[in-house]
Amino acid sequence: MRLQTYLLVGVLAFFLFSCSQENESSVREQVILEKLNERVEQYKSEKRNACREKVLKAAGVIADSILLVEARLNRDTSNRPLIPDKPELPKIIPIKDSVPVKPFFRDSSLELMQRDTSKKGN
Repeated sequence: MRLQTYLLVGVLAFFLFSCSQENESSVREQVILEKLNERVEQYKSEKRNACREKVLKAAGVIADSILLVEARLNRDTSNRPLIPDKPELPKIIPIKDSVPVKPFFRDSSLELMQRDTSKKGN
């Protein structure tokens, strides 16, 4: 009797597990879909964080440049004198010179060149 009971339980268990193949495949598909959804959500959050970091960095650069411009505009320049205008160019008056131009020092080589050496009989 015990053997028959074990056999009956074994056969019933076999039929029970063999009939649940469809449920097992649907459970497997559900697990796969859950894992897939988790990975998709993780990817979306990573992309969202990367995009947020990129936007924050660009906004920081813009904010820094705006602050620099405002700081330069608000600098106190009251202690500095203004840059003066350039004066007008003076009129050049030509000098009337009636004295001929002569060398300042006596050059002996010029005297030799001016002497006519081609005349014979000097």
